[in-house]
Amino acid sequence: MESIGITPKACEENLSCIHVAVDGKLEGTLYFKQKIDENALEAIKRLKDMGYKVGLISGDERAFVEEFSNIFDEVYWSLKPQDKQKVVMDKKSKGAKIMYVGDGINDALAMAISDVSVAVANASGVARISASILLFNRNLKAIPWIIKFSNNVKKIIYTNFIWASIYNTFGIALAMAGLIQPIWSAVFMIISSVSVVYNSSRIENM
Repeated sequence: MESIGITPKACEENLSCIHVAVDGKLEGTLYFKQKIDENALEAIKRLKDMGYKVGLISGDERAFVEEFSNIFDEVYWSLKPQDKQKVVMDKKSKGAKIMYVGDGINDALAMAISDVSVAVANASGVARISASILLFNRNLKAIPWIIKFSNNVKKIIYTNFIWASIYNTFGIALAMAGLIQPIWSAVFMIISSVSVVYNSSRIENM
């Protein structure tokens, strides 16, 4: 506005505003008050209960972001895309694992270098390309579920590997030593495969 000779009054505290000018004349101002979605609040609570730290990295003004400082463990404001990327890089350099949830073009750089990135429905094309996970809606309560599900899958993979290794190691070793007939080694292999399939099927109930 100043570039065209207009100096509008500052926005009221905790409000975002858009000034509208026509032919170099200020015609009006639109005021917006943002709030955190109830689903997002529930997601934040669940993540904290799971032992994770939740931060807000925003390009919005300090007045707006600090209003929610009691909800998040850390808050950052007035950040450009490269600033958001730097925050993520700094956290990762200290050994942190980062899941970044975003929807805008200004989130894409930070999403691209995060360990896991999630784009919500209606996110910008660049954000969707940068994301490793794409939600089909804006319900952020899916985030804790994704983490829990991923951890359960990892546990299943580990147990499958351990059981398969035990069966195969002992079955092959006993067969090579001549302590069991080859047919029993084949039986052990079948049991190993069945146990892996059964163990994997438990993921639906975890």
